[in-house]
Amino acid sequence: MTRVASSAPRILVVLSSTNQLYSGTGTALFDWIRVARGAIAFTVAIDTTEPRNAAIAARFCQSLGLRFIPASANLLPGCPDHGIRDVARLCVSEPWDAIECVSWANASTNLGVLNAIGENTRLIFTPHTQPIWTLGDWEPFFMIVPVFQRMVARSDLIVVDSPDELEQLGIAATPRERTAWLPLGVDSKIFSFDGSLIEGKLLSVCDFREPRKRADLLLEAFCRATRRGPEIAMTIAGSGSDIYPIPGEISNRVRRLGYVTLDRLVEEYRRCGAFVLLSDYEAFGLPIAEALCCGAPVVINRQKELERVFGDLPGVTFVDNKDTVEVARVMLNVLAKSYDRREIAETATARFSFANTYGRKLDLVLRMLGREPVGDGIGSRHRLSLEGELRCSG
Repeated sequence: MTRVASSAPRILVVLSSTNQLYSGTGTALFDWIRVARGAIAFTVAIDTTEPRNAAIAARFCQSLGLRFIPASANLLPGCPDHGIRDVARLCVSEPWDAIECVSWANASTNLGVLNAIGENTRLIFTPHTQPIWTLGDWEPFFMIVPVFQRMVARSDLIVVDSPDELEQLGIAATPRERTAWLPLGVDSKIFSFDGSLIEGKLLSVCDFREPRKRADLLLEAFCRATRRGPEIAMTIAGSGSDIYPIPGEISNRVRRLGYVTLDRLVEEYRRCGAFVLLSDYEAFGLPIAEALCCGAPVVINRQKELERVFGDLPGVTFVDNKDTVEVARVMLNVLAKSYDRREIAETATARFSFANTYGRKLDLVLRMLGREPVGDGIGSRHRLSLEGELRCSG
């Protein structure tokens, strides 16, 4: 049961059940709350339209003794999310010190907050901004951009995942005192180097149902690599990895795991020869940071967001994901190269540890609310394995 001082600031987190709480979005949100819950009294509200995500939020709150408010949906034209029908009453029902909204695409959810939030209530926005085309069939969602712009204008603190996110949809024009770039955090007590015996195989972890993750290019490059190095193998994990079609010529060289337990995920990171992610776009790429913190070298698609976050770290190699001939060559070279995996893990941990990510966010939030920052000493607390014992990054 979470116990905070009665004088602790009260923050209402307003979510949409369209957010994939079983993936990186949920991991980032829940880890932030875990880190800050000793200093902040959190309440979480979410619509129940998508039962899978609503149930994940409910279990998380129950595991930490947080107040949980399930709500009915508020469907608005031009919005991809469901919204919360009673959000106006919710926003004024208690003297919240702040309300936190998540996701750039939550147009209905965030518009409800904007229309109801009190003048003296602070607004925190963690948008995880992505180009609108990542939604796929995005043309009908005409409300995303205007609501996003209103969120940016009204927010007292905007926390972004990469420096280049500041350039997305007008954030760059926002006064810098209201914006902060903080990388997503990795629980370094779980994702860590332990000197495991390395297996000479590739590993890819992502949502294989999302076209922008480019599993097609991954498998095409791997086919090419097996023709030059027929002894290599690959493991794929994540949503849809257990049913994704594998070309016949490599079917005996690809192991499909589907969802994996947290322990199994860490073991795969530690033992793989290299981690590969060829997404067309990643706002951050939490599995990349997790793999690095376990000491695994990574091969990732060259995009400016990832270069700014990961480009100076040891063990990182960038490729053009559409040049599968080159990707195949790099895969083989990385597998053949000897890396100081302890150095990879220590350098990544220094950047992505909770103390240097969500701990810094906590200090920013407390200062914004006129409270004393907690300083050093925050870290990993009890971690819930989402969906029972199943978890998948990405």
